Amino acid sequence: MRSRTLGILFFAHFVNDFYSSLLPIFIPVLVVQLGINYLDAGILISAVSIIGAILIDNYGFHTGFIFLRILAVVATLISAIY
Repeated sequence: MRSRTLGILFFAHFVNDFYSSLLPIFIPVLVVQLGINYLDAGILISAVSIIGAILIDNYGFHTGFIFLRILAVVATLISAIY
C-alpha cells in the first residue's frame, strides 16, 4: 500500500514538473492562438511560475499542521486545475 501511494505521488510530481517545464516551449503557440505579443506571453508564464512558487511555500508550511495525505491530494488537485 505504501509503495502504491508513493508511486501515485511520484507520478503527480512528475506531471507537475513536466508541465511547468514544457509551458515556455509553447510561447509561439500562445502568441498565435491568443493574439498577444511575446512580452505578454512571457508575463503570463512568469505569473504562472510566481503563483506556483507562492503555492508551494504555503504547501510546505501547512504540511506540519494538516494530515499529509489529505494535503497531498488537495495540492495535487489544485496544481492540476491551476
